[in-house]
Amino acid sequence: MGLEPWLLRLRGFRRMSRREASRVMPLLEVGAADLGLVSLPLVLMADGDDLRVRVCARHVVIGRSLLGDEIEDGPAGDAVLDAVLCHGLQHWAVGDGVGDLLVRCCGLPLVLLYNAGYRLTQQGNGLIALVGWVVLWPAWLLVRLIIRPIVAVASRDQEFATDAAVAATGRGEALHGALSLLGELEPGQSGWDRVIAGTHPPLELRLEALEPPA
Repeated sequence: MGLEPWLLRLRGFRRMSRREASRVMPLLEVGAADLGLVSLPLVLMADGDDLRVRVCARHVVIGRSLLGDEIEDGPAGDAVLDAVLCHGLQHWAVGDGVGDLLVRCCGLPLVLLYNAGYRLTQQGNGLIALVGWVVLWPAWLLVRLIIRPIVAVASRDQEFATDAAVAATGRGEALHGALSLLGELEPGQSGWDRVIAGTHPPLELRLEALEPPA
């Protein structure tokens, strides 16, 4: 946790500009008040076409594309951005970022091996992919068949609880729209991250839970 600021910056995440802060911070402050929080996480930005919010132990990392030019018409609309930020705040507030860090640290050799094999298999070269699979398969068995099912037991309940907490602030319709537009709100860029993101409930069931009873 102490190294987190340095590690996130090493991955290319940066501080907010004044213009970005003027758009993001008021929404975060209102969202925190609605959720009953007394403090805010540190905030960094991810450049590129990232439309997600990463929740870490001490930080949230906001995809710059969420603040795109199509403010009114695209997925960067005010209501959608507000709902996505509130969703990330709730995950941070209940310690889901710390929990993910704990799982990652306890299984660090597996995480490193799995990510290395995953990167090799994504290179597009058959020989390199074969080498990647030779490296990956022991970690694949442990991660996919043991760690993922265990994590999924808690992860699905956490995701439904987070959606419900956001809906309780009056953002249920906006969150429904955000999920419909963006799908999963937490990114899965590395092999390990994709495994964790895959433990979330099916998107259709999350949307159903946000809809009024029939």
